[in-house]
Amino acid sequence: MGTNHDIYDKRLTAAYPWKLFDYVPYCIYFYYVVLDEDHKPRVDHYFYVDGPPSDPSRWQPIPVDGVAAIIPGLVTNARLRGTNPPPSGANFQDIVWTRKSHIVILVDEADWSLHKLVEGRTALSFNVAKGSTPNHSFFDARDIEIQFPRDGGTDTRSAIALVNHMKRNSDGDDLLGGEAQRFVFDVYLDVGYSGSPASPLTVIFDPDGNNLGPPLPPP
Repeated sequence: MGTNHDIYDKRLTAAYPWKLFDYVPYCIYFYYVVLDEDHKPRVDHYFYVDGPPSDPSRWQPIPVDGVAAIIPGLVTNARLRGTNPPPSGANFQDIVWTRKSHIVILVDEADWSLHKLVEGRTALSFNVAKGSTPNHSFFDARDIEIQFPRDGGTDTRSAIALVNHMKRNSDGDDLLGGEAQRFVFDVYLDVGYSGSPASPLTVIFDPDGNNLGPPLPPP
């Protein structure tokens, strides 16, 4: 079956990056989680690139340490149901990853927060018991907190960012043409109770997504 590696393991972000994992992604798959007007969870999908979306030859690489600075603009766009970038999907349905990329999930609710490694917990793990491919592609995870101004103060929103290296095995070989792998992942959040100081409720989202090879360029 293979080893189900931890998303916080370092590959690209290691002091000496693994040779087969040293590709810097040119795009971000962004998943924006919020409660809608009916107080039901809604997830909007976005695909972001630094350059003209229709011309991959002009895209610029997005370093790992540059992702956090991009997230506020993506959130502002998502709050407005904007078109820069436009929505590309919804509610964790029909997720297909075709490019080596950054994956970002952000929850835009004041009393919802993703689990954090610093607390000895993980925001995301792959569930092989539900049929997931063991993780050998998603690494370099970072727990990120974004501050937004509000009424003279700030609101904090939590996100998880990681790199999808699109590997077919733990040796670091890229996915082959026409090769697909299904990943089932659990996303862990704490949700505060209404009007109560009690410990928060743990909520788990359990979407799935598919890596489809070979990874598309650039470069």
